[in-house]
This record gives sequence, structure tokens and C-alpha cells, in this order.
Amino acid sequence: RDTYYNGEFNGADYYEYFKIFMWEAKNYGLDLDYTLEYPIIIEPRTHQNPNWVAWAKERDNDKKIHIGINTELFFSVSRSNRARLYIMFHEFGHDILNLPHFSTNSCSNITHLMNPCGRNDIGVDEFKQLVKELFKGL
Repeated sequence: RDTYYNGEFNGADYYEYFKIFMWEAKNYGLDLDYTLEYPIIIEPRTHQNPNWVAWAKERDNDKKIHIGINTELFFSVSRSNRARLYIMFHEFGHDILNLPHFSTNSCSNITHLMNPCGRNDIGVDEFKQLVKELFKGL
């Protein structure tokens, strides 16, 4: 677990994020194996909003996972693997768990993974807590 949270994984492999998300879900007693029966598409895309790093394209469609990624922003030099993991957990929260944004009011106080504002500076312990709250809150 700490290996992933420290960013020690192949951050260029989009499916690595999916595997980590699935592993964490299992750790919290959530069986999402049904998703393995359906298409899982994680791909570089452009979006009408050029500031979006990633987005869930099939939210509320339980028979397909489709995440679009703006690779220029996603692989920005200032963005760590842990920050990318935060982004992907957020998008899987939309696409797999069908969760809405937690808050749209402020980017200054990010206390939930489903807050729409990502963080590049999130620490390991804080990220662990956000993941725990995400899965325990279901």
C-alpha cells in the first residue's frame, strides 16, 4: 500500500491506476469485480474544456468504464504519481461508484476525493485518509 501511495508504480500505465483503485476497494470490503466483465477504456482525449485534466465519460453507465485524459496536463512535470492517483480515484469515483462532486464551492479546502479540485501537493497520510473516507462512506 505505501508503495502505491509513495508513487512507486508505473504512472504512465493508465490501467495501473485502475488496479490500485480496485485493490483499495477490496481492502474496504467493496467488491467491484463486476466491472471486469465490461469494457475499460482509459485513453488520451481532448475535451471542450482545455483545463480539465481527466473526466469520466460513462458516469452512471455500469456496463462501461471510460476515462478521458488530457495527457499534457496529466503528465505535467509538477504533478507526481500520487497526484495522478488522486485524479484517477476521483474519476473512478464518478465512473464506477457513480458519485457526484462533493463540493463545488471552493478549491482552497480540499477534504474529500470527490471535490473537483485536484491537488499536486497531497501527502501520503492525507491521501490514505481521503481514500478511507471515500470507501467507508459508501
